Amino acid sequence: MSLAFGDARAQGPVPGKQAISAVLNSYGQAYRDRLVAVVGQKGAHQPIVWHIMAYDLKVAGRLSYFQVANGKIVQATLLSAEQSKNRLGPAFKMNDLRKNSTDAFAIANAAATAAKVGFHTLSYEIVGRGPGQTPIYNLELRDFQERVVAELVIDGTSGQMIAANWEAQPTATAYTNPLNRIDWQRIKNTSKDVGRDIGDGFKKFGQGVKRAFNGE
Repeated sequence: MSLAFGDARAQGPVPGKQAISAVLNSYGQAYRDRLVAVVGQKGAHQPIVWHIMAYDLKVAGRLSYFQVANGKIVQATLLSAEQSKNRLGPAFKMNDLRKNSTDAFAIANAAATAAKVGFHTLSYEIVGRGPGQTPIYNLELRDFQERVVAELVIDGTSGQMIAANWEAQPTATAYTNPLNRIDWQRIKNTSKDVGRDIGDGFKKFGQGVKRAFNGE
């Protein structure tokens, strides 16, 4: 079975919503309402790699994991039951994520300027909060020495600042593993196990056949 991994023409870091769209375009739009966490670290504005987790389409209680680098899907796997348990949470909808990570950066940058706090990199974590609530951005700002200088929480729909913690004494701490300290090297590329939106796939196949017959 041939797997289409993103857009081969994509160059350089992309915002979070574009990384999610790469997954939706390759694995089906059904994932747009099943997102659990979207994580990008060490962004010099935007991170190079995004880690995207969503409830699998075929296996209940399990998460599909996608790694998107520079706008292309480079890994896709079905997490084990144990791995999934460490990241389970309320799902959020793509349509509710009206603020992109570029918007989150602009909001954080303005807040840091107002607080007279400098930062070098920004890490993003987008998660849901439960039924009827909007997704949020958990942001971590670090200086040139990789010390945490601020932690911000921004509403993913309105862009409103929900919480801000400015560190009076910045500390150098390790980056949190997006999968809660699960060894990345043990996550194998088992793309064939990831649930796909079959209906969406056949629709795209049909459109391709139609274009071929029309000489497009």
